[in-house]
Amino acid sequence: MNDIEERVQEIMAEYGDLVTGEEPQVAEFKRTVQDFLENGPGMPDQRRQALFKHMKDWDPQYKDFLISPN
Repeated sequence: MNDIEERVQEIMAEYGDLVTGEEPQVAEFKRTVQDFLENGPGMPDQRRQALFKHMKDWDPQYKDFLISPN
């Protein structure tokens, strides 16, 4: 397993059950996703694709919210 996939699995293990965007921990989840996208291992595209692989059945608006820097 490469560093990117390992980190994504850690993030999903901690926050992956927050799939509605209504839980109070969502802000922390978003910060964690943003930190991973900006500073994680590998290239930015690799990090984004690894996240999308784990979020494939999630609501598209929620994924966009987590991935967008704002």
